Amino acid sequence: MSKEYPMLYSPFKLKHLTLKNRIVKPAQWVIYAEPDGSVGARVIAFYESIARGGVGLITVEESICEYPEGASNIPHIRLDEDRFIPGLSALAEAIHKYDVPCFVQITHAGPAHNPAFSGTQPVAPSRLDPPAEPQMAVARELTIPEIKGLVEKYAQAALRVKKAGFDGVEMHMAHY
Repeated sequence: MSKEYPMLYSPFKLKHLTLKNRIVKPAQWVIYAEPDGSVGARVIAFYESIARGGVGLITVEESICEYPEGASNIPHIRLDEDRFIPGLSALAEAIHKYDVPCFVQITHAGPAHNPAFSGTQPVAPSRLDPPAEPQMAVARELTIPEIKGLVEKYAQAALRVKKAGFDGVEMHMAHY
């Protein structure tokens, strides 16, 4: 145990979860998803190795709630269809076997969406012209019904994460 950080290796209660320590693996896009956005052996091996190392909590990388418009680029883990639940379940099981709770970060690229692979224009709450960053395309303004639809897509993605056995979600809203 570190004398400089005496609380680092002590348990921490987070609502219904007890973390065995206060070391958290935050979300980072590692780009290991399969080309179709499913969770495969490479994703599972990566996160399982981190869980084996003894962290207190893992947040799985930004995973998209809408395809293809929700992706900044490919590959992202996809949460937009039930067919992705089995792979997600295998990932949650691999992490949980080391007594590590796990969350999934849910995202939508919005104005960071790359139209090159989908042919669709990026979206944002307001028209972004010029774009936020030079390499991005001009984003069109979402309508109120589209915003409500996007909220529902986040909710459905969170439900799929729950069905897959994860302990929680993190909402990535940097692009809005």
